[in-house]
Amino acid sequence: TELVWLSLEDDPDGEPRIEGFLSVPQGVVTLADRYGGRAVTEDVYDAMVEEMRQAILPFERRHAIGGRIAEGKVQLLGSSGTVTTLAGVHLELPRYDRSRVDGSSLSFDEIRRASRRLAALTYAERVAHPCIGGDRADLVLAGCAILEAICALWAVGRVVVADRGIREGILLGLFTGAAG
Repeated sequence: TELVWLSLEDDPDGEPRIEGFLSVPQGVVTLADRYGGRAVTEDVYDAMVEEMRQAILPFERRHAIGGRIAEGKVQLLGSSGTVTTLAGVHLELPRYDRSRVDGSSLSFDEIRRASRRLAALTYAERVAHPCIGGDRADLVLAGCAILEAICALWAVGRVVVADRGIREGILLGLFTGAAG
């Protein structure tokens, strides 16, 4: 799980500046391995959320993001993986559609409803879901727990969904740098 805190303030060009970043050792695979990914009870799900909240709490303390949220100066962007899956589930897509998901946004209530709806499905039902499939059916609930922990800690209220992830951003930066 990667968190990046960017700022656009005090930059005349509007270029984002990295204020801090955190690579949390708990990711979807780690949590799914530790807690199980096929049959996840509500108590197990809540334990995953709390573990992630504790893991990211030092990042909040270091950067005081909550105070910036209170000032209305924070936007939350989710990239790839769980957030795009939840967008597809929320939109009730008959199959995953990147053009419908990329740039969409989800309220925290919509995230919670979609996450809990997935948690109520059996493993076989998650495998059969057109936006999840067999490759992610045992990982998606761990991802939902991570996202819920982030939403609980940083109550921005909405997540903007980006289907283009870190790799695309790195490539774009390399191309932009090479062209400049």
